[in-house]
Amino acid sequence: MAASKAELRQRLEGGLRPGRFAPLRSDFAAREPAAVFHVLFPIAVEFTGDGADQVAARLLVDLEPACPVSCRDALISLAFADWWVSDKLVPYYLVTQFGKRKLLRVADELVAEAGLTGSQITAITGVVYWARLPTVRLLAPFLPWEPR
Repeated sequence: MAASKAELRQRLEGGLRPGRFAPLRSDFAAREPAAVFHVLFPIAVEFTGDGADQVAARLLVDLEPACPVSCRDALISLAFADWWVSDKLVPYYLVTQFGKRKLLRVADELVAEAGLTGSQITAITGVVYWARLPTVRLLAPFLPWEPR
């Protein structure tokens, strides 16, 4: 994990193209889970338009490294970053780590506290929006469901 955040981001940029995900997954799967979180989560919550955030978020969901920080701290990190609120994967990862009810409770507590800016509240309420959906709706793009 000696590579800088910029070097890792450059490695992940370009989005999920065919043939790219499996080698990245193998590389990150071989690493210590807390280190994987500390590398991927900051990239997953920092939207720059290069696609690296979506690759990092997909790796978090796929590998599910145990989150070594509290739910509150993870949400605060997300709020202080430039997270893309249309991203369903980071909220889904947080649901897998903390449970839907705890995530929603902690998010509500953070929004109720004074001190967050409007954009930080928007980020947290974006997580709440996705987390409140039935889990199958978060996963729908990744599951081959039969039409009803």
